[in-house]
Amino acid sequence: MTKMSIRIKKSLNRECPLLPSLYTQFLSTYKLILDTKREDIGKNIEKYRAGILKLEDASAQVDSMGKESEIQNAEISAAKAKAEIKEGEINVAKKTIGTALEELTARKKFIEGEKVEAQNLAAAAEVELAKAMPAL
Repeated sequence: MTKMSIRIKKSLNRECPLLPSLYTQFLSTYKLILDTKREDIGKNIEKYRAGILKLEDASAQVDSMGKESEIQNAEISAAKAKAEIKEGEINVAKKTIGTALEELTARKKFIEGEKVEAQNLAAAAEVELAKAMPAL
């Protein structure tokens, strides 16, 4: 140890006593630091394990939600197809109703025209009747 002490003194220009008590103190300090670091690492390991468990749970939830989503998408597609069929039926019914409404409107105009013509004929007949009444 003295050779080492001399070499350190020459290189660093200061005394460095290498005594067994200092070496044991160094070892105890090193062990204390090592234990502290191991404890910190142990705590971190537990945190990481808990995080991994949470991630695995989240992954399982995502998988189950994905399956549910696929089922719901299939149901939505079926309902959409039914809705499109109903929409087609409604459009056909609208066209039929529209055609019938146009026919009714045309008939109404024709009947109104005949009504006006009948009223004119009735008025003319009343005038003729009024002329013919004194003769009767």
